[in-house]
Amino acid sequence: MLGSLLPPAGDGTASENEEENPQQGGPELKPCQCPDCGRRFDRRSTLMAHQRLHTGERPYKCPECGKGFMQQSHLVRHRGIHAGVKPCVCADCGKSFVKTWNLPKHQRCHSGQRPRQSRPYLC
Repeated sequence: MLGSLLPPAGDGTASENEEENPQQGGPELKPCQCPDCGRRFDRRSTLMAHQRLHTGERPYKCPECGKGFMQQSHLVRHRGIHAGVKPCVCADCGKSFVKTWNLPKHQRCHSGQRPRQSRPYLC
C-alpha cells in the first residue's frame, strides 16, 4: 500500500520530476535552479530572493527599529506600523487594522460567526 504513494524510482533530482510534471515547467521553461533545494525559477532575480530562505539573509532593514526583511515589499508594509497607517477599515464599526488578514477575522464578530472573546478583533 505504501508503495503506491511513493514516486517512481529514479535519482530524485528536481529536473527529472519537473520533466514529468509539465504544470511545474521543465528546465527549458525555468532555467534558474536553486543549488540548495533544486527548485527552479524563470528569473534569476526570483532565484536570488528564494535563496535568502536558505541563507537567512535579510538585506532590507527598517531605519526606525532595525528589523530586517527578506523582501523589500515586506519592509514597505512594516514601515506603515511606525507611521500609524492602518489601511484596512471595518465598514460596520470603523475599527482599522494594519494587517489585511485581521479585518475579515474582525468582521466575524459582526456576523456572529466568531465569539466576542477574541480580544484583538473586538469592536
